[in-house]
Amino acid sequence: FDINRTIDTFVHDRLTGATERISVTTDGEERAGDSYGTPGLSGDGSIVAFTSDATLVPGDGNAERDVFVRDRGAPLGVAGLRADRSGSTVEVTGRASFAGALAEASDPTGDGLPAGADLRSVSIAYRPQRGDLLVRWVPTEMPTLRGPGGLGTAFEVRGGTVPTAAAGPAYELRVTSGGRSYVIRVDAAGASLLHCEAACARPVPLDGSFGTTGVAATAEVPLSFLGARPGETLSALHATAGAAAQATADDVSLGSMLLAEPNVDVGLTFAGTPPDEVTFHRAELDLGAFRGSAALDASGPHDVWARACLGDTCHATRTTLDP
Repeated sequence: FDINRTIDTFVHDRLTGATERISVTTDGEERAGDSYGTPGLSGDGSIVAFTSDATLVPGDGNAERDVFVRDRGAPLGVAGLRADRSGSTVEVTGRASFAGALAEASDPTGDGLPAGADLRSVSIAYRPQRGDLLVRWVPTEMPTLRGPGGLGTAFEVRGGTVPTAAAGPAYELRVTSGGRSYVIRVDAAGASLLHCEAACARPVPLDGSFGTTGVAATAEVPLSFLGARPGETLSALHATAGAAAQATADDVSLGSMLLAEPNVDVGLTFAGTPPDEVTFHRAELDLGAFRGSAALDASGPHDVWARACLGDTCHATRTTLDP
């Protein structure tokens, strides 16, 4: 909870939709003290450098503003891990993030189609905490909306050509869910979901658009719109990039994607025990917060583990419980 009433540093992941507070201690606790200036961010977003008045690391006793560097690690992970003794039981609490890209494909060569039709890559991020998918198309040359033109809405293309509105770019992802077919589409009218039976119709508006930088298109799709739930599989994932009035399109297939159930396990073992020898037990999970317990065998230092999993992908964090 952000209750320190000071200016903090955050990182927002535009792919997964996750927002993480960076200006906290190594165990996820907040401290009083403002952050200043513009943080530095590595190309993959995993390393953040920022300036803060807060005391965030052990040994910081100079009462001065310092520069900190934080390794955020994977988008799937555990933060704020805490262990408290209660007799022969240890209660383990913390927060977990599960957002991550589960389906991704690329087309490194392209096919030389008109600007806006060369699909370089496409990815689907499953965001359990939001109950949706984020689809992202990355073409080689993405048109940006220029505004009303002589023939209606026109597009300004970095490659130099200006197609009419009818021949403007269109990006699609075809998906089968629960035996029904859908098309997720981004074009001049915005983002929409179409139900496809004999033909694709009944468009439902979605949040999404052409990228503001001119090099991507995105659409946010609630699972409820697809009639899908965690634990189900989406199949026949096929992405295309083309012009609305042309049959020609560049395409990429992604196979299928499991909407895995997120879960957190906790474990307690003697300090120094190898990770593969830890016995884990399922924790209670409410959105991103988890709570679990483990039996304390004897006095002495113990390693407390929390492991967040989304399907077969897991990320574990450890802290030491002193006697």
